[in-house]
Amino acid sequence: GIGYWSPDHRVIYMNDVALENMGAPLDAIRGKSVIELFGKEGGGEYLRRMRLVMGDGKSRSWEDRIELVDRIFWFETTYSVVSDETGLLGVQLVSTNVTDRHRAEEDLRKSEERFRVLAESSPAGVYLTDSDGKCLYSNPRWREMAGLDEEEALGDGWAKGLHPEDRKRVFTGWTKAAKED
Repeated sequence: GIGYWSPDHRVIYMNDVALENMGAPLDAIRGKSVIELFGKEGGGEYLRRMRLVMGDGKSRSWEDRIELVDRIFWFETTYSVVSDETGLLGVQLVSTNVTDRHRAEEDLRKSEERFRVLAESSPAGVYLTDSDGKCLYSNPRWREMAGLDEEEALGDGWAKGLHPEDRKRVFTGWTKAAKED
């Protein structure tokens, strides 16, 4: 959504997307101050941001978590000064709903935590490599079996855990297989 605010921090205009997010028609909020719309706490933070941007003229972006009764939203908002040859006209706010990105990041964090718990407690040796065959992770059991510490197992170090007679053959084959599609 896009909104324009006067130099005294009052709503001048909001597009349909911003109005939908606000849950009110433009006539109901035009002329209202940021404090009137968002209260002292939330409005105070928005007011601080507007003053900062108006003070030095530099655009800035912030992310905000908005909690409603039945859901949570995340918005990334860029604050920019609007001016012409006569001077400061106000501040433009351009907000993008980034809730899906935050949900995906949270899902990824939970998935990584599940993997970590499973791998760390597994009785089997577990390791993870990149597409070049470099070890990115190994669990305690794998390191115990290989006789390596965590740092030694990283990168190409995992090959030190192989029997010396097998090391070159296995390492070469593994590296080749890791690079194939």
